[in-house]
Amino acid sequence: LLGNDINPGTLSKPWKTIKKAMDTLRAGDTLVIRGGQYNGVTAGWYFKNSGKGTQPITIMNFPGEQVVFKMTTVTNSGNYIFKCTPTSLVTPKADYIRIIGSDVSPRQLSNGVTSKKGIVMQGLVGEQAAAIMSTDCDYWEVAGVDFVDVAYGMFTRKLNNGKNSADNWNVHDNRVYGYYRESGMQFNGNSNRIENNEIYKVSNRLDTTYGCQLLNLLGNNNVVRGNVLSRLGSTANCIG
Repeated sequence: LLGNDINPGTLSKPWKTIKKAMDTLRAGDTLVIRGGQYNGVTAGWYFKNSGKGTQPITIMNFPGEQVVFKMTTVTNSGNYIFKCTPTSLVTPKADYIRIIGSDVSPRQLSNGVTSKKGIVMQGLVGEQAAAIMSTDCDYWEVAGVDFVDVAYGMFTRKLNNGKNSADNWNVHDNRVYGYYRESGMQFNGNSNRIENNEIYKVSNRLDTTYGCQLLNLLGNNNVVRGNVLSRLGSTANCIG
């Protein structure tokens, strides 16, 4: 179906752009995205509104169809796919967000990597920005996502001497396959759950002076279990 942003956003009359969805979604809404490639925007997509504890905002792929969010140009910074950075006054604060992919039949991405995840966030060789960047946005759940050729899969930051951080995230059953900065996933926050993810360095390339970790945490009361961490043949000196 050909979408149009003047449509009501139903199955028979869908929207066309991700931006329209980000501007429209309210607490309790679920966005189901049809399969295909959606080219990212340089500044990243962000949510205009926040979910609530019993009414999160949910993004998911249409069952059996793979959604690929693809960055097509490498820039030195700001090349995020999704961001939530209210502390720096760039985006509104958006809590209780769910990005949930359901598995699909294995298929090849444009770079030849095979993925069975329902949602893929794909960069390019030498990508320099995280697929998901957040500061001070809490209670996100990210699951069933493939992060391929990214700077980091996810990077949540602390600001203002740690007073503002992304806390209470539930990140599970994702894969990072190839990253170019210092961490496959980095969580600078508190009370996060990081479970059953696969993080693979893959590439020998390392564009950072800050060392290299597969998973990096800076915070309190985080739970980490059931993850697979591997350089997977990379010669880069990346520790667990």
